[in-house]
Amino acid sequence: MNIFRLLEVCWLILTLLAVSVGIYKSLIESALSGLWFFLLAFFTSIFWMLRRAQRTKNDSEADK
Repeated sequence: MNIFRLLEVCWLILTLLAVSVGIYKSLIESALSGLWFFLLAFFTSIFWMLRRAQRTKNDSEADK
């Protein structure tokens, strides 16, 4: 497993955890307390997409 794939999986796991905690906080406390976790999930999903694009680009260059 290359480093780009590992980082992609880590960002995806962080995104899913942040969404889960955001839903939990929104249901248990208030919507504003869960908002920070949804914001974190937004940024981690952006990093996940960037890593995915970087990995696919690296894989396509390695195939040539």
